[in-house]
Amino acid sequence: MKVNFIQNKELEPDVMILQASKKDETIESIIYDIESRIAAIECLLDGKKQLQSIESFSRFVSAEKKVFGYKKDNEFIIKHRLYTLEEILPNQFIRISNTEIINRYAISNLELTPTGIILIHLKNGIQTSSSRRYIKKIKEKLL
Repeated sequence: MKVNFIQNKELEPDVMILQASKKDETIESIIYDIESRIAAIECLLDGKKQLQSIESFSRFVSAEKKVFGYKKDNEFIIKHRLYTLEEILPNQFIRISNTEIINRYAISNLELTPTGIILIHLKNGIQTSSSRRYIKKIKEKLL
């Protein structure tokens, strides 16, 4: 595979364009590797700006007109909106509702209720849920 680098100053800082004649497993792997390299995100903890590793967040929740990121025992305020986060987060994050994105590696188990709601149990003991509307998206990310 031949690789050429062409600098384009008109692109946004976090945008990369990959061109190929077809999309195959190698290209998919390269895309996954690149997307997984977004290492840190700017957030607030106790009013102080910090850079935090994205992979260590278990979930992001939109509430009270803010986006909160949760990792271990800390709650961070994230400066991005949820739809923006969804675009920049690595593939390990799954949108499970209008107000929540979770890290697939933080999932302990899933439980389907008789009403069609998916209960999602996280490894940190938190339980959240997703409606039938998001089942297809969750399956795609997990399988």
